[in-house]
Amino acid sequence: QFDDAAKYYWRALRNYQQSPAAESIKAGGVYHDLSGLERRRGNTAEAEQLASQSLEIRMRVQGMTHPATATEMIWLADLMAERKKFDEAERFYRGAIGIIESAYEDEHYEIANTLAKLATLCVAQNRIAEAERHLLRAVAIKEKLFGIENLEVAQLRNELAELYELQSRHAEARQLLHSAQAIFNKATGPLKLE
Repeated sequence: QFDDAAKYYWRALRNYQQSPAAESIKAGGVYHDLSGLERRRGNTAEAEQLASQSLEIRMRVQGMTHPATATEMIWLADLMAERKKFDEAERFYRGAIGIIESAYEDEHYEIANTLAKLATLCVAQNRIAEAERHLLRAVAIKEKLFGIENLEVAQLRNELAELYELQSRHAEARQLLHSAQAIFNKATGPLKLE
């Protein structure tokens, strides 16, 4: 019922826009939600435009260095990456990482997630060595945060193995895949084929 949901969002947005400036951050949240709605409908261009409006509000109200601004930058970068606007997406991913590093520390969970997205962007542009650096750092962060037998660590190891396969580094890829599979097996039980 996307159309009904959109009507309610736009109605809420009009109400917030008529409210005092303190409500403007809520308007930013509605723009973000509308962006998500349009993304689910497959309208990524419209979703990107709405996300840009949300980011503009966050930067104006919460500032350029606020973690919520970084979160919105990542969302906008995701949309840009989907539309193959790689340079712009990369700029926002890097900006978000910088904000999070300043606000927290180098080993924040969201840094690892954004590095993995940045690596995917690099692979799409055949920048394999750079993608590897980003993934290695993402793996190191998640291993430190969660331990080496974590499912998210296993997923990143799978992605790194795929990267090694692209470089014909088959032995390293196999080693990573085996370690990732061991983590998956421990967490979910061995895969049973019928």
